[in-house]
Parts: sequence; structure tokens; C-alpha cells
Amino acid sequence: MRTIVSGILVFSACFAAAPRAQAAVADADRPTPADERLTVSVNALGFKLYGRLMAQPGNIVVSPWNVVSALVMARAGAAGRTERQMTGALGLTGDPEDVEAALAAQAKRLLSYRERSAFVESANAVWVDQAEEILPLFSGRILAGCGAEVLKADFARSNETARLNINRWVSRRTRDRFRDLIRPGLLDEMTRLVLVNTLYFKGAWEFRFPEGLTRDLDFHTGAGRSVRVPTMTQVREFPFLDAADLQALELPCRGGTMAMLILLPKQTAGLGGVERTLSTVRLQAVVKGLRPERIRVFLPRFRVGSFYELSKPLSAMGMPDAFDVNRADFSGINGKGDLYLSAVVHSAFVEANEDGAEAAAAAAAVVRAKGIPMGAPPDFRADRPFLFLIRDLKTGMILFIGRVSDPR
Repeated sequence: MRTIVSGILVFSACFAAAPRAQAAVADADRPTPADERLTVSVNALGFKLYGRLMAQPGNIVVSPWNVVSALVMARAGAAGRTERQMTGALGLTGDPEDVEAALAAQAKRLLSYRERSAFVESANAVWVDQAEEILPLFSGRILAGCGAEVLKADFARSNETARLNINRWVSRRTRDRFRDLIRPGLLDEMTRLVLVNTLYFKGAWEFRFPEGLTRDLDFHTGAGRSVRVPTMTQVREFPFLDAADLQALELPCRGGTMAMLILLPKQTAGLGGVERTLSTVRLQAVVKGLRPERIRVFLPRFRVGSFYELSKPLSAMGMPDAFDVNRADFSGINGKGDLYLSAVVHSAFVEANEDGAEAAAAAAAVVRAKGIPMGAPPDFRADRPFLFLIRDLKTGMILFIGRVSDPR
């Protein structure tokens, strides 16, 4: 009986791209030092955030790009210790406005991919209460630096209407993947701003899986059960690594700009051990170790999604003041000391099938007024929990990272 294992999936841009990807990048289009620093920061945040969430059972998917993009807009209005804590927790280096410019440049780069291969789009928007006066400096930074739309809302008298309008905006930009990012009760009459980033990705595999070869095989879930799931298969040369504790396989998307990297523990119960080694350094070592090899691939179709309220993980990562009604300092927004972050919500979704992969993410920061081998080709058999990353092969930036414990 054939079996399948779950693992970790990450959609990302590759910082340390393999030689085959680097050769395809024109000199004029190479990442700048600011781009590289941003990639290191986004990837490190992704691993830190995943580390805070991995104790939860079941599937996981997060987008570090999405979370950083929303929080960088909030940081543009932070001051004093609040700003320093946010900078440290997000792992950002360099001048804040340079970071915002690098984010805008990466968003533009991702959008350019649709002319050649995958469709990737990131968008920012800020809803401001109609009675709130924001400082020109803050407005200029989120408009010019972050490329955000600035929209008015009446949170004081009609926060439900505002919630529905924000959710419609998110739904349009994620192709209806998220219709209720802002849940009922999240906004109230004390809400002053909502800062939102969306990210949408859709890419066709460079080598699609023949549908006629897909069949039901066993998958050993993270809960220790075996379930029958539709499993795709093909035999082809792919970038591959056989390490002591895992196998790594890269599935390139058409056009050579994006790829999915799958990290498959060698042992059915080995997912936790691999998760604990996740870091930027480990990722770079895996990517550098990939070599073209003819592989027999078995990969389940999967569809995973998740929703998180991130105030506790982010506080534990070093930015507690932003959520503290007594200590938060967002005076860079309105010149006062009367604002704090009441919530950071994040939704992400990834689906993989014979044709390719689709992924989306949305994050919102809610600002509230204070008051309250040889021979036959080796098998890469994903029949147990695995990790995945969706990466940009030009910069190495992780757009999505997740875990598949049950692909159903």
C-alpha cells in the first residue's frame, strides 16, 4: 500500500536562490542591498511567527510579507519606545523610510511577474475615522512610501458599515478568498484607523501533474491517523536535497520567478524536529544544497487556510507597548498620545493541485483610541505532515510558510 506524509510548505522569494535561478536574473534586475536586508527581516519574522504558532494542532499557513506590510504602516505612526520595540520585533534595519521604499519596490517587482509568469499582487489601504485628523508626515509616508489608499470611515456612528466596506475591499483584492477578515465586534466607536495589506498569488507549475495519474493514496496525518487523499504524481528532474532529517523538493512555477519549496521529514513523526530547526540560516543551507535530480514525486492535492489574532504572539516577540493602552505611543499619527493597537488579525490560504498553486493573505492592524541516489529515481513521497514555503526566486523572500497535517 502506498503512503503519503505531511510536511511544511512555504511560498517565498528566494534570498539565496540556486544557481539556475540566479542565472536567469538580469544584472539590472538584481535585488539592491535594501531589498536584501528587507528579505532577511521578512524571512526571520516568518520563522519567529511560525515558531509561536507551531504548537497549535492541525494545518498552519501564514504570510510574513503580509504581516510585515501591515505593521510597517502602523510603525510609520509610532514614536519612542513603541517604535523601537516594533522595529526590533519585526527585525527591521536601516532608515524607516528606506524600509517603506523597499517594501514598495518589492510589491512593484511582484506585480511585474504577471507579465512573465505568476500573478502576484500586494495592496495597502488605510481607513481613517472621518473625525480624526492625521499628521501630514504620517499621511505622506503611507501614501508615498507604502503606496496605500487612504479612505474615510465613520467608526463612531456606523462601525458595522465600515467593517463591511473594509471586508469588500479585501475580498476584491484576494479574489473572494477572504470575505470576513474583520469579524463582527472587532471595530467599535473608539476605532480610529484600520491599516490593511492584502497579498494574492496564482502560479502554474512549470511542469504540471498529469490528472490521469492522480489517485487516492494513504496520507499519515499529524494526529496519527491514515486517510485516503487524491495524490498527484510525476517523474521528472527537479531541484532536490536529501539531508539527514528531511528531503527538500522545489516545484518551480512557469517563468522562473516563483517556486514552492516542500520540506518533508524523513520520519512520519519527524515534523516537530524539523520545525524546531527552521531559521533563515537553515533555509539558505537547504536552498544552496538543492541539485537537479530525476525524482518520482508523490504530492497530495491540498487546501489549507487559517485565521489568527496576533497581538499575543507579537507582544511575546518584543512589541508589547503597542498593545498597551497605557504605554502605546502612536503620536506620529495624530500628534497626540491617545492611540494604541487593539488587534492585528491575519488570514492566509494556500491551495495546490495538478495545474499549480494559489495563495492569498490579508492582515489588518486596528488602531483604537485609548479609553478602553543511483538506479531508479528516488521517491519524494509526501504521505506525512510536511512544511511548505512559497518563495520569490529573485530576492529569496518568503511570501507564505505553512504546515500540512491533513490535506483534506
